Amino acid sequence: MYKRTFYLINFILIIFSLAGCGKNEKKTEIKNDTLLKKTSQSPPEKDYLTDFDSLYLEKNKTKIKYLDKSTNIFKTSFNDIYDAFMAVHYCLLKPDPEEAAGRTNMIKRFLKDAAIWDIKDSSAVEVWKKYAAGIYHYTLKIESTKDLQKQRDYFQHLVDWMIPTIEKFGLNGKIIYIKECKEENNGKGAYWLSEGKDVKNPYSNGKLVDCGKIKRQITF
Repeated sequence: MYKRTFYLINFILIIFSLAGCGKNEKKTEIKNDTLLKKTSQSPPEKDYLTDFDSLYLEKNKTKIKYLDKSTNIFKTSFNDIYDAFMAVHYCLLKPDPEEAAGRTNMIKRFLKDAAIWDIKDSSAVEVWKKYAAGIYHYTLKIESTKDLQKQRDYFQHLVDWMIPTIEKFGLNGKIIYIKECKEENNGKGAYWLSEGKDVKNPYSNGKLVDCGKIKRQITF
């Protein structure tokens, strides 16, 4: 009788002990999950590359003073975006429209991975979101076609977004030349960027290939 009672009590204690372990383990999981969520939300969310058309319409409505709020970590990540952008530029120079469309993947990737959490000024973050959306919009346009002329037309708009973004946020260790061929774009002119002084017009592989001159030099 006593042995049965003893075994029964032990059995009950074991059941409660196991139940207690389960509860403690569950609490630990919840705590870790919450910590993980908080950690993942430490940098600003990366879903800012949305609603491109409405943001594009805001481009010429917003008057923004020169901002020098980005640090070296962000500038390094922006360097990656710029280098990927220039890879598309060189594809249009060849020209190789299929490779140009493929190279846009790197622009998209680096835009999404940009270290905007390293920008210390909240207003500068909002400026970056708008310019990043414009860059992303025309990157998608270039990716969407293998037609060389359409790619070059979209690239003109992409350059128009890159120039002010570079001016406002800067790059690390770059010398950038802004060039223009006034005969391009039906006489309206078109800009492009280069790290060398030689004129290599990405919009034409015909008689206008050497058309252009340096408008400005930006040194970082």
